[in-house]
Amino acid sequence: MTTINSLSNEVLVQIFQYLHPPVRLQQSLHSCLLVSRRWHDLALPVVWRTLHLDFTWVNHYYRHGRGRGILSSSGPNSLGVHPMHLQQLCRSLKLLEQKSIHPLRWCRNMSLCVTELDEPLAHTAGTSDLLSIFFACNNLRDVELYVRFREDSKLGDFRPVWGLMLGHLSKQRNLRVDLTLDTEPALAAYDYPFDDLHSSLVRLTIITARSLTECIPRGELSKFEHLESLRIHPDSGDAYTAAENSLCWKEIGQVQLKHLNFFSRRPALKWDNHESAILPSTLETIHISCRDYDGIDTNPIELLKQKPDLRSLSLTPLYDRTFANENERDNYERVRFPLPSPSCQLCRQQISATYCLTRLVLEINCPSAAFREIVSGCPMIEDLVMPSCLENDDLLCLVSKCKLLRELDFSCWEAPYENCLYTAHGLAFLCEAKQLTHVSTNCLPLERIMPVLEHWAVNLAALKWLYVGGFCYCQTLEDRIKSCKDKSWEALTRNNHLNGYGTTAFCCLEEEARAINLPNVPRWSSERRAEMVDWISGFVGRRGRREFIDMAAMRSDLMDDNSAGLE
Repeated sequence: MTTINSLSNEVLVQIFQYLHPPVRLQQSLHSCLLVSRRWHDLALPVVWRTLHLDFTWVNHYYRHGRGRGILSSSGPNSLGVHPMHLQQLCRSLKLLEQKSIHPLRWCRNMSLCVTELDEPLAHTAGTSDLLSIFFACNNLRDVELYVRFREDSKLGDFRPVWGLMLGHLSKQRNLRVDLTLDTEPALAAYDYPFDDLHSSLVRLTIITARSLTECIPRGELSKFEHLESLRIHPDSGDAYTAAENSLCWKEIGQVQLKHLNFFSRRPALKWDNHESAILPSTLETIHISCRDYDGIDTNPIELLKQKPDLRSLSLTPLYDRTFANENERDNYERVRFPLPSPSCQLCRQQISATYCLTRLVLEINCPSAAFREIVSGCPMIEDLVMPSCLENDDLLCLVSKCKLLRELDFSCWEAPYENCLYTAHGLAFLCEAKQLTHVSTNCLPLERIMPVLEHWAVNLAALKWLYVGGFCYCQTLEDRIKSCKDKSWEALTRNNHLNGYGTTAFCCLEEEARAINLPNVPRWSSERRAEMVDWISGFVGRRGRREFIDMAAMRSDLMDDNSAGLE
């Protein structure tokens, strides 16, 4: 019988790497150091592979213990990681160096956070120790930097330190740098010289209320030879002017970007009613957060026409949009997506163009005509987050056009339960999406899902988990399921499938319905909903904080003729 001690060194190292979470302190892996000499020698390089440093590390620890003043981690920093306890780190370094072990030679990954420059940097606790550790790491491969400038920041104290740090990074081979600049003032080129990052910077995030051209000197962006990802995150401020839009897109257009993330109108895709951005030809993913809801420059079809080889497109809102009345919503939709609405799209075989999109996130308000045009032109979509306020016809159009769909998310938080237009009869058409593996139904009322669970389990052989969230987190999923005992619903059968579907614009609805394998007599009916609720509750599970229904186990139970002793 194989024991853990009989495993090879290579296998143990792989196991230790799984115990080395990138954003948490390494308690689990540190315990491995105490097991045996062999484990200690194998785990030690893995422990020192990643360092999380922070000039203000002490602010992320709290004191506990009766008068002992012991420090424990109190939370992540601006990079989302837990900074290391600098005093303990220096103590460990000293002990290992006394044994002629130099652990910093194993360091390959590092994060460094500088958030408080409102006092002379030389007076910051442990600055000299932290810098000595930084300059001793000569085999770095991935470095993540976060630097925050405020109006009262003492830039004069930081400039020489910043220059020395970047000079050290420039000497590393095959280095990849992820830099986040969080700045309030407009900085001059000498405030943070980029020359030493021209060959190593791959990801750049700029958090500012100013325009991009006030944060990056003109012509500087194009000098980054390997920049792949650019994220522009405005804290506040007005929309870009026409001149700022032109300059910004001119700078972006000169970079071979793969990933672009920005806020609508900072910069805008269209301005002055005739000027428009020219996106880099190398773009693979675009994420646009929509602050302003005129939406004239976030038409998904217009983006896809310019970038037909785009792989992932995400359009998400910053704030919930509310309408005073239906006329306001109709006018908003006509302005937002001026798309034609042809006759039956299910029957239509020819479409104007097809695109390579595989992931689409539409958390903005998207009318039916626009949604159907998008999914009709993107048959390779595998991962989709549905927009709010769609209806059964839109879902049917999706499953008939996108045969590779694997993950479907009904989790748009701006759509409360009462605005849900899907019915169980429409949700049954998901049985045609044979490749589905995961479905998330946070914005769907649970009582509308209950009648189709049996049919999803039987027809969707690849479906593993059904994530069921909701707006009421004071109850567990099992409690919410049991609350459905008092709610009536109609069992779905082949004969009544279309009776509760509602109005449709598709002439071939009956033909589509015949392709779904619905029984004449389902296992569960509304009269036996109490038994059904108890049965479904038995398949509830949890992955981290998310609760789900185990559809694979439900399918296995349904396939067993003798299960539950029911006909």
